[in-house]
Amino acid sequence: MDFNNEKEVGGKAYNLGILTKNGINVPKWFVVTSPDDEFEIDENKLYAVRSSAVGEDNSDNSFAGQMESYLYVKPCDIKQRIQDVIDSANSDRIKFYREQNGLDNENIKVGVIIQEMINSEISGVAFSSDPITGERNSVVISSVFGLGEGLVSGELDADTFTVNGNEISKRLVNKPYKIIFDKEKGYGTIKIPNQNPQESSLSDNQIKEICGKVREIVSIYGKPQDIEWAYEKGQLYILQSRPITTLENLADKSQQEVIWDNSNIIESYSGVTTPLTFSFIKDVYTEVYKQFLLIMGVEQELIEENSDIFQMLGLIEGRVYYNLLNWYRLLRLMPGYEINAGFMESMMGVKQKLNQIPKVKPSRKNEYVRLFNLVKSLIINLFRLPKDIEKFYTHINNTLSPYENGKLEGKTSNELVEIYYELESKLMKKWQAPLVNDFYAMIFYGLLKKKLSKIDSNGTLQNDLLTGETGIISTEPIKRIKEISNKICLNEELKEFFLNNSEEEIQKHLTEYEINKDIQSFINKFGNRCIGELKLETVTYKQDAKLLLYIIKSYVRQGIIDLDKEREKEQEIRKNAENIVKEKIKSPFFGFILKNARLRVKNRENLRFERTRLFGLVREIFLELGKNFAYENIIENKRDIFYLTKEEIFNYVRGTSVETDLKTLISRRKEQFKLFEDKHPSDRFSTYGIVYKSNDYTTENKAEENNKTDGDLSGIGCCAGIVRAKVKIVRSVAESSGLEGCIMVAERTDPGWVPLFPISKGILVERGSILSHSAIVAREMGIPAIVGINNLLTALKDGDEIEMDGATGVIRIIK
Repeated sequence: MDFNNEKEVGGKAYNLGILTKNGINVPKWFVVTSPDDEFEIDENKLYAVRSSAVGEDNSDNSFAGQMESYLYVKPCDIKQRIQDVIDSANSDRIKFYREQNGLDNENIKVGVIIQEMINSEISGVAFSSDPITGERNSVVISSVFGLGEGLVSGELDADTFTVNGNEISKRLVNKPYKIIFDKEKGYGTIKIPNQNPQESSLSDNQIKEICGKVREIVSIYGKPQDIEWAYEKGQLYILQSRPITTLENLADKSQQEVIWDNSNIIESYSGVTTPLTFSFIKDVYTEVYKQFLLIMGVEQELIEENSDIFQMLGLIEGRVYYNLLNWYRLLRLMPGYEINAGFMESMMGVKQKLNQIPKVKPSRKNEYVRLFNLVKSLIINLFRLPKDIEKFYTHINNTLSPYENGKLEGKTSNELVEIYYELESKLMKKWQAPLVNDFYAMIFYGLLKKKLSKIDSNGTLQNDLLTGETGIISTEPIKRIKEISNKICLNEELKEFFLNNSEEEIQKHLTEYEINKDIQSFINKFGNRCIGELKLETVTYKQDAKLLLYIIKSYVRQGIIDLDKEREKEQEIRKNAENIVKEKIKSPFFGFILKNARLRVKNRENLRFERTRLFGLVREIFLELGKNFAYENIIENKRDIFYLTKEEIFNYVRGTSVETDLKTLISRRKEQFKLFEDKHPSDRFSTYGIVYKSNDYTTENKAEENNKTDGDLSGIGCCAGIVRAKVKIVRSVAESSGLEGCIMVAERTDPGWVPLFPISKGILVERGSILSHSAIVAREMGIPAIVGINNLLTALKDGDEIEMDGATGVIRIIK
């Protein structure tokens, strides 16, 4: 019989054939498929008769212990035992097992192994990887005195030896019994008392011998193995080997750990993010953080020596995460890591601090010299920043303007690729001014909060001091929509037109009204500032004006808005806070800190708008490429482009692609990413070794499981004000109907959510930090807001009545 044909002889015989062929010491054996097969045996020996069914002992299904096995079989009984094994393959137990594992129950083929019996003094099993912990490099050996049948069945306790490298750890158990050959009957086995129950069943030399043999067998198969072995008269025999089937969902925790955290990043990239967006932003973030370190005075050679840490983002089940360990390693390259780590954690909204010291290749320069250079760099950058920001605005405007507002239409695919690389070289690698400003926003906000901590028990005074800052571009879209809404409300015919028609009808006839000019002007400037604005696949106001018309209708339903009264409210909050500070703080440096905190936070928002412009233009480049690809029948429609990576698109254009059937590739990606929609990875979790293999992405951190006080929810208070109202959960603009007069509840927000803020009586956001966009804009508009509320969307549902305190961050559920 051909032992190389697994479908004919079954998995167990096939594996024995491999062992035998490779010189492993296996007891003599052969395989048959029927009692009528011809075979020769030694009449003076006893045999083991075991199954070898097709599908048994493969990498997916072990069938361990499912079929009958017989030990110490007399030669005269072998044919009957062969038939018994074949019959056991058709038992109800086996049929159930096959059904549970999706295996065919029809035409079950069974090979039967007849193997010379080893009268073992010691026997057991060995795993080339730990089947409990998942550690791939740990050999685990279980052993008993006598035969191994009691170990396999669970009847006997076994000693356990774990080998890591050259280290052996032992767990010895009481072994009062052992199973041996029943000499009186002349066949079968018997359980007898063990004379030395506390003695180790294996010596160190035997452990090392078994471990060496296990590693040799693994090198033969190239996969983790579950091996049965036995010692007879001091000689080691291998009885069988099969793949370990329990490792599929076990991560190897001895391998490199990566901590994934979506704090802060979820504001911009919530939910499933397409391959194109991720391939674009992962390179952007890498470059941005390198620039940041250079600005902070970190040596170029040190950055190059630690180049492996600059992969800052990961894509887990379609969702974007920070590689948190790399993020901390990056901070550690800066002098004074212990000081800046806390500030950065606060800015990022990281709720759980790191419990380990991140390792990096250290600088060879004196740390005090580096710290001095950092302080010098900080001072120089602070005074240069106003001019640098002014230059940045000029530079970005000169770079983007030639291609904005429809100027890419008609460009060839090669031209579009060249334009992308032009943007990358001119802007994506020259983002210093926004980075420096963000760093100072973090520093001065932290200093402001610290200065006020002695006189402000609630920790909210710094927010009131930042309210009412004029010139923040993030609030301009709201003011423009309010002005448009007021114009509509003052014209009764126009008001009726908006309130009584769908967005489709309004868009169809909008050119008949003067207000169309105002709406088009808004779209030209703020058409990319929408929910999900940094995801390239997002449909923007520029692409679909109906989304904007929906929001305008919501404002019109509210009626005339007194813009002057709103501004007075913001200024009153700010003035009251200033009066408190004037009375209680006499520090000469406080005014400097406050001035810079206000300016840097304002610039942070304004510079983020320039990022929105850049991402908007990149989106238009890829949509034009999608249009060209669809026209050439390379892809089905232009939006399919988002299911390709940036590299795949550019390589296809330039002739360096290894995949030319993009339609098939896109179809497979769509199926995969559709499945991701139903996944729910946790906000923070660890992976070990190969990230996409055997790791669990849903491990919850116990420290974050709940954030309730006496039955109430709590978060970070961002803007003072007590509001009592019903809540409305909003996940998108389409779900904002009925928001008027309610407290808006959202998982996260980005700048595109701003137009929904004035419709709301208050704002609650599950994710976010004190310097997140929603916090800054809510303060500016004087709308009570709380961010960073754990379990918010789980605890609340539409229509719940609550009371929120935007100062303390406490939310009381009333009904």
